[in-house]
Amino acid sequence: MINSALHSSFSVLALSLILIIGGLIIILSHALEYIGLHLGQRSNANVYDYLEWTSNSTLQLQRLAHEAIGYGAWERVLSANPITKSVEEKLSMLDISDPKHPVLTAMSHDATNNITPLQIVENKRS
Repeated sequence: MINSALHSSFSVLALSLILIIGGLIIILSHALEYIGLHLGQRSNANVYDYLEWTSNSTLQLQRLAHEAIGYGAWERVLSANPITKSVEEKLSMLDISDPKHPVLTAMSHDATNNITPLQIVENKRS
């Protein structure tokens, strides 16, 4: 046999197994999370664990931050995607007066309808 750099060999079976097993692991990880959340929701044995898991998702943390300062009426508060009750619902605004430490603020929406965040910062400085 002559060795040549023009041709190479690979195993189609090994490549197929890697893709199939990897795909099954990805599907299984998503399915287990979904199944675990729904089983936890139905059994009252681990209510705290279920609520802790649900409340620490990104959208739930955003909901909690807005609710903490009194903004937003929410629906589906235990789901992965909480939503406001109305499309016109006013939420809190981001206070960027300290760019190194932005915070949500309970600023009046009526007073800032046509004001940009940069104008708010400039008004606070003056």
